[in-house]
Amino acid sequence: MAAGDTDYKAFEERSKSGIPLTPALYEEVREVCRLSGAQFILGN
Repeated sequence: MAAGDTDYKAFEERSKSGIPLTPALYEEVREVCRLSGAQFILGN
């Protein structure tokens, strides 16, 4: 394993499937959008 391999692998995976969010963070982002009037585009 070379320096940066782990970062490159994480970048590839997240480029394909997105960045994982905990349920709490997901709801926090939803609330920030609601309070600011921004459109919530992460899901339903």
